[in-house]
Amino acid sequence: MYIEESIEIVESTEGVLLNLVRRLSTDQLLALPPLVVPPAVLDRIGDSARREALQRLDELARASTDRGRATAPSQAEREAALVAAEQADPADISALRERIERIKAASRASRFDNSVAAEMSEDLESLRTLAADAGAALAGLSSVETTLAQAQWVGDDQRARANAAQSSVARLTADLRAALEDYHRLEITLLLQAMRGRYADCELEARRFRDLSDQAEAIRARLHRPARALGWLLLRPGPSRDERQRLQRRLRRLNDRLNCSCTFVEESEVRQWLDRLVDAGLELTPEQWHSETQEVRFLFYQLLNINRLQGIMPARRLVPTIFMRDEAHDPPKRCVAGERYLVTWFTGRGAAPRDGERWEETDGSDGIASVRATMFTEYRNRTPSG
Repeated sequence: MYIEESIEIVESTEGVLLNLVRRLSTDQLLALPPLVVPPAVLDRIGDSARREALQRLDELARASTDRGRATAPSQAEREAALVAAEQADPADISALRERIERIKAASRASRFDNSVAAEMSEDLESLRTLAADAGAALAGLSSVETTLAQAQWVGDDQRARANAAQSSVARLTADLRAALEDYHRLEITLLLQAMRGRYADCELEARRFRDLSDQAEAIRARLHRPARALGWLLLRPGPSRDERQRLQRRLRRLNDRLNCSCTFVEESEVRQWLDRLVDAGLELTPEQWHSETQEVRFLFYQLLNINRLQGIMPARRLVPTIFMRDEAHDPPKRCVAGERYLVTWFTGRGAAPRDGERWEETDGSDGIASVRATMFTEYRNRTPSG
């Protein structure tokens, strides 16, 4: 009752509104019906939570006003929507599906020669162009669908034409969505193949570094034996003076190679993988994305860690902690640099959390925010804290 009585005078003066805001809690403010708040009032509110609550009420009020002012589409807009619906070309969907099937067949082959690999690369580039065109067509059909639904039709002929156009748009929209879902599933399959290949390459390089490390350890053990002149009574005497010098030079070269910072995973690869992973999350249902990208996501977290850590530690330290899974070494601490990378990437995609919301929280209403929340939670849970 107190709120209802107060709201009746809320637009009388700025002073009354300011007084009301100062007396109500943030929750009580949010319980108010939408109201237009003068900018001068917002400027004078020092408490950020109360100011944000007022901004929310103001946005709701203005959105409601804009909806109330909406008018039916004009005759020209109606006609343009009808023409667009009638001229929409299902052949675009056929071309997209044909290219999807070609790449699926090629990707199932166990080996490619150079000509097949080059042809598949060209097909894949063409496929991505077709998918982008299909996405644009889907957005255009959505606008046409809205115009047709809001238009006022006069006469049986107009209504019949409009109904046919709406049915055509609905079919094309459903077909486009299905084709784009298949496209993103194919991208997930190709993404998984690429990530598996990159991780296998990393493990192969890791074994090479382990071999170098074993060689260096063997040389050190050899150098620790007494020289021949002093160890003539030993069954396995140490190296001679000349041999010792050769071993020391060899050890220095091995240590130089072991102490270098090597690039196992390029940052451009990480960015490309994340782009495609999130794009799939925006097209597929949350359930499909969670189940169909699980292995891809977990491989991505491992490769992201490798990419971030390779810049701050030499290969001889990175290899045992990331690749070899040697129980003698502690797992790497949670990669803060990886979290920073995700923060920067999602902020660039317009998916930064709202004020007061953590990166791993979302209400599920926004597709990219939901993907963001899942990936932050998984990344933090799967990356050991040390």
